[in-house]
Amino acid sequence: MEWLRLYFPQNEGFAEEGAENSTCGTHQASMPIQVIIKGMTMGTVMYKVRSPDRWYRRKYKVDIQNMRLTYAPSSKPFWKGKITTVCKCGSYSHAGSNIVDLFELEEVRKGWNSDVFNKLEAKFRRKLQATLHPQLRSKLHEDNCFSLIIGPAHSVLDLIAPNVHARDAWVRGLRQLIACCKHMQVQHDEEKWLKDLVRKADVNGNGSLNFEECLGLLNQLNIGMRRKEAKKLFNAANFRKVKIAGEDALEPDEFVQFYRSLVHRPELEELMKKYSVSKSILWGSEELKNFLQKEQNMSLSIEECEDLIEEHEPNDNKIPEYLSLEGFQSLMLSPDQNIFNKKHRIIYQDMTQPLSHYYIASSHNTYLISGQLIGDSSIEGYIQALMRGCRCLELDTWDGPDGEPIIFHGYTLTSRILLRDVLESIQKYAFRASQYPVILSIENHCSLPYQVKMAEYFVNILGEYLYQEPIDEDEEHFPSPEALARKIFIKSKKLKPQQDADGLMMAPEEFMLEDEEEREEAIAVMMASAPTPEFEGEEGLELPMAAPSHAPRIAPELSDLVNYFSAKRFSSFAESRVCWHFSDMSSFSETVALNLAYDEGSDFVAHNRKHVSRIYPKGTRTDSTNYDPVPYWNIGCQLVALNYQTWDEPMYINEAKFAQNGRCGYVLKPKYLIDNGFNPMWNETLKFVLNAPEEAIFNFRVKDENVTSNQLIGQFALPCTSMCDGYRHIHLEDCRGQRLERATLFVHVEFSQYAMNRKTSTAL
Repeated sequence: MEWLRLYFPQNEGFAEEGAENSTCGTHQASMPIQVIIKGMTMGTVMYKVRSPDRWYRRKYKVDIQNMRLTYAPSSKPFWKGKITTVCKCGSYSHAGSNIVDLFELEEVRKGWNSDVFNKLEAKFRRKLQATLHPQLRSKLHEDNCFSLIIGPAHSVLDLIAPNVHARDAWVRGLRQLIACCKHMQVQHDEEKWLKDLVRKADVNGNGSLNFEECLGLLNQLNIGMRRKEAKKLFNAANFRKVKIAGEDALEPDEFVQFYRSLVHRPELEELMKKYSVSKSILWGSEELKNFLQKEQNMSLSIEECEDLIEEHEPNDNKIPEYLSLEGFQSLMLSPDQNIFNKKHRIIYQDMTQPLSHYYIASSHNTYLISGQLIGDSSIEGYIQALMRGCRCLELDTWDGPDGEPIIFHGYTLTSRILLRDVLESIQKYAFRASQYPVILSIENHCSLPYQVKMAEYFVNILGEYLYQEPIDEDEEHFPSPEALARKIFIKSKKLKPQQDADGLMMAPEEFMLEDEEEREEAIAVMMASAPTPEFEGEEGLELPMAAPSHAPRIAPELSDLVNYFSAKRFSSFAESRVCWHFSDMSSFSETVALNLAYDEGSDFVAHNRKHVSRIYPKGTRTDSTNYDPVPYWNIGCQLVALNYQTWDEPMYINEAKFAQNGRCGYVLKPKYLIDNGFNPMWNETLKFVLNAPEEAIFNFRVKDENVTSNQLIGQFALPCTSMCDGYRHIHLEDCRGQRLERATLFVHVEFSQYAMNRKTSTAL
């Protein structure tokens, strides 16, 4: 922490109202970062916004000694609110506290990029700013606003600075502190963890641990050892000989040394002895090179090994160019020795194959941040999914008030958010974590006028990111993710050529939206398990359960935005094989897809070589649990959509799947799932030695390999003496000898003569 403290001698805070002439008031963002953080330690008066009607005027400052953000509390909102408990801010603060741990900060966002600020922005759009307090109207500009995203729950603290310069300085300073915290966590995780344990185990609060407190902490850590041995190590670590109330005590850094002496690593010691020439626990560069080559499959030069020793050997009294046990432990805990191949943390796969050849990280009901039936819809769902590398987002669109399309889980009690707010967030965050294409999966419940509005928003908000070009008539497969980089695509139903908006009128069962059947099942579960409430008057709860009497129509303006991801109702693999364009795709519930995988697995795999398939959870998962994605990946399904808000085991497996290839959201499928079964190419040379070619018969057999069997597709046999050399076609026959139409093998045959054991042999 010493290097951080150098930044923070006493200094004036950032400019507040009426203080534009202060040194820190006008050009903080262009100042050195040390000066900015010094100002943050003195504080700035800002407004905390809990809702459009609840504002708090507080002075925020950074406590660099304890790495936290603090503010002076107030007993009630500055404007138009009730008396409330100070800072009921969710997971990042205890009830009644006024502290935010800087180690909990995940992100700092400029502008109106949160649910609360979006509601404030909506007031501006509706020209309702006159309803705001006069003192606030002068402050409420997007350039003055920023949001802190805090903790694993992604709680949000929305703040309004006195001016844009103060805002930019705070954003820059906080981002620098976040980077410092992350660096410190990586470098000192173990030490911080141990010192935190010391603070928690410090029963009498004197900042140190006596021997009995140390033993109690060891028991919590499941470290068992005899009291006499523990006392010996305790005394060795107590190099300052501090006494508290007449007892020897360890300060936090002394306890770190005490702990490390306890957690001796005998397995590492044995490894060092195994590769040490002298059987000691000291290696030179030659011994390190030998270990890395034989055990870790790493080929390093002597010079590179010397660099590793210099990097990891921590002992101040180290022997030059030698690695001790402590240095070896540091080396083995470094990223280079992690079980996860560090080369896979960057994009290492071929990204120029057709997009259907990749698994694509996909989210289901992205707008939900809790349950499927009751809970909040939020733009945070989209932001967090995109920042985690998700490339396919779901938008359920409905007609909303004031002519605005809204997003929510229809026929449920989830809250509503505006489509335009969601699209603005997607436009800002789409390509921060990955440059590769984003797919917006639209479940469209909107009427024609609202669809026209949707199309307008897609074009105007997404701008140059939105891919609007029609598919070239000569295209036979998807372009690659590389070719489509930094583009956003609309997945939805599309009008057929020469078909107007009224033309797409189908029976309801033909137009059933992706998970409508599953939603009805979920609602049935909710209604069956919940007591029936009684409502009176117009405020009663309505859950429209009946399906519409006729299918929705599609506006041409929206249809024109659909190109490579045209949603289509699936009937059979036979139909899709013959009648579908490569851009046609379907969505399957997890149960339907699993049945198809069991019954028609080979056909499903073949289908997914050309077309994109999306899988979504069954509707009975009302608590947003996830299904196992692996069976669907095993048959080549690209968009296996999971509830990203739920950290269960399937979601953890999904995170592991997409942790590779630089977390870009695209992972190349294995070769057996993308090989073209219609025109396979082996490009292999087979050699045979024939001692009696006159008696040899060659039988060429082609089989379809799958999990359960190897089915014969075609074959052809002929005598070796009847075989012509050169480039030849082999016309395949079925098991009865009947020629298969348009089924051939193209081969190159070459004969040669050579002597073996004094006999002349023929090689093919």
